[in-house]
Amino acid sequence: MENTLSGLQRMLQTAGADIQRQLKVKSRDVTFPEVVAGFFHAIDWTEPLVLAICAWHCFTIALAVASRQHTWTHAALFTLLCIQVLVAEQLNVLGQAHWKDIATQNYFDSNGVFISVVMSLPTVIILLGMLIHMVKTAGDLLVEAKVAELKAKKRASGSSTEAAGETMLDADASAPKARSRRK
Repeated sequence: MENTLSGLQRMLQTAGADIQRQLKVKSRDVTFPEVVAGFFHAIDWTEPLVLAICAWHCFTIALAVASRQHTWTHAALFTLLCIQVLVAEQLNVLGQAHWKDIATQNYFDSNGVFISVVMSLPTVIILLGMLIHMVKTAGDLLVEAKVAELKAKKRASGSSTEAAGETMLDADASAPKARSRRK
């Protein structure tokens, strides 16, 4: 009986040491580049779902560049892309429920890492580019409006001094006539 107990104790001690050793190995610090590399290696970049998302991003970039001179179209695209980012969580839930229909592996975890990194992050970068363009356009329009305002002011002040000068000239010209009438 004692042999059995001592044997069990040794097994438990060995198992405990193995568990502690495995925890130390798993809890080692993982660097950010290792995490990123692991993420990109875990994704099958030839999968139709992933290719469709990449094609969607290329399409939105092309549309953003093509619509940059059309303010309302650009603003509508900006709004739609913002809505896409806002509904990413619901898209992730939908993906979790139907991943077998659209992919070969379940990319849609409960934290939404895949949808955030592969879909929302590029969309936010596109939105940032669009926003920078909109701010630049607004600045250019502000400068253009201010220049037009200053030109209009200059014309108005130039014509008012001319008008004032003409009335003074008219008054000076008519003054000798009035004086001559008085005499």
